[in-house]
Amino acid sequence: MVYTDDGIVWVPYMEVGNLYGVPNMWTWYSKNAFPPSDRNLTIVTADAFAKGHQMADTLTIGAKSCVYEVWHENIAPTGSVNYDVYLATYCAGWENEADNLGPVTVNQATIPNPYNKTYPSAFRVKADINDISTGYNNISAAQLVPTALIVNDPTLVDWTDAWVMNLTGVNRSPSETAWVWANWTVSGWAVGSCHRYWIRGQDQLGNWGSGEFVDVCVTKATAKPPPPPAMQKAELTGASYQNVTLTWTRSFDDGNGVNNVLLYKIWRATSIYGPYSVVASVPAIKVPTYNWADVNAGHGDFNNYFYYVQANSSLFDSPPTKLAAKFYRTMNAGTKELLSFPLVQANYGPTAVFKTFNYDSVRTYTPVDQDHWKSYKPGKPYNDITALDIKEGYWVDMTAPGTMTVAGLVPENVFVNLYQGWNLVGFPTFNETYTVADFAASLPPGTLIEIYDASAGPYYLQKLPQSQWAATVMQPGVAYWVYVSSTTQWAVPGY
Repeated sequence: MVYTDDGIVWVPYMEVGNLYGVPNMWTWYSKNAFPPSDRNLTIVTADAFAKGHQMADTLTIGAKSCVYEVWHENIAPTGSVNYDVYLATYCAGWENEADNLGPVTVNQATIPNPYNKTYPSAFRVKADINDISTGYNNISAAQLVPTALIVNDPTLVDWTDAWVMNLTGVNRSPSETAWVWANWTVSGWAVGSCHRYWIRGQDQLGNWGSGEFVDVCVTKATAKPPPPPAMQKAELTGASYQNVTLTWTRSFDDGNGVNNVLLYKIWRATSIYGPYSVVASVPAIKVPTYNWADVNAGHGDFNNYFYYVQANSSLFDSPPTKLAAKFYRTMNAGTKELLSFPLVQANYGPTAVFKTFNYDSVRTYTPVDQDHWKSYKPGKPYNDITALDIKEGYWVDMTAPGTMTVAGLVPENVFVNLYQGWNLVGFPTFNETYTVADFAASLPPGTLIEIYDASAGPYYLQKLPQSQWAATVMQPGVAYWVYVSSTTQWAVPGY
């Protein structure tokens, strides 16, 4: 707060409640203790630059009692940092004095920047022009002119042949965005060269601002592998679910650049660890999504299959997609089975996941609910289970021997919450060395493990002796009862 000789009390402050969302300088002033009838606001700055360390004091200019205000502010081209000290001097009613200042230029940029000649693209220059702190008049025009890189002083810019820039919107305001397509300027640019554009604006009174510049440099991409496609899902398809259909989204370079994709290679193996070999190629035709079916590799083919896709240009293969897979497990008992499924599904409905074998009911155990047991029974109008989960285990009442076949994405970074007491969990991983001993070592002391035993009816369970833990490798598609002495989280091992 400062006082001037004309009896005015000034309250300079920094505020962020403006359209730029950064600190700007505003000042309230009054001659009579700020009643509603004598409370005035003057806006000292209104721009998008970062500011800080504001200070103010009084200053007499001739017969006028004024206030001067200083602060740090970063006014520099996009991507630069240049904090300088700025000074503003103002008196009561300064807004009504004659305006002979042009608008300021901020946020100047080229799009793209840098400009990559390997991937020719439309080239645009833009800037924000505002007169909010230099007269508060509407913006009427904007200009752009290329200069040599050594031109840093706006007074040395020759605007004689400047290009007219477009202004956004229909109704003019004190703050406008100016832009212009400048495609014709890039054709002769050499790789490694840099170029400067000066931009300025004019207010409705005819005042031109001094302007600001933006630089753009020219680069060139070297030949490199195309970006990978993205595996979206794997599903069983066909009348008898006999096919495995993969779906992936295209590589970014499928029709977009020098590393243009020519085809997609589908790799397959019977073990997650390989070896993988190419089983098909799909031509790249610039569509957003691709599908490929591995015919007769689904239900009825007693192999597990693992897949990934690579985009191929004339020189390189892309990095691979995430893994997809088909998994099967045969149940011969035809009675109760303790199941899980190890693949991320496109549809988790019970009829979608367990669709390759016949069963009467599915049950799972939820330790956090008062009613622990949840069930699904085909044809029942209401079921507790509406979606299955790769983290859970399930009791399935089989009506006949059969094979569970599922297709999906190989899960990554799975964590399972285990609650004090008994939990029924799956094993959603294809790790081939992880034992029950490893599982128990990651849990609190006092852990108990029970596993499925087809000969131990009517509960079909046996407690696994600790002496057998190290020799018992956990299996995908199998479910396990685990007792923990306190609530914990299990990090399922990756493959």
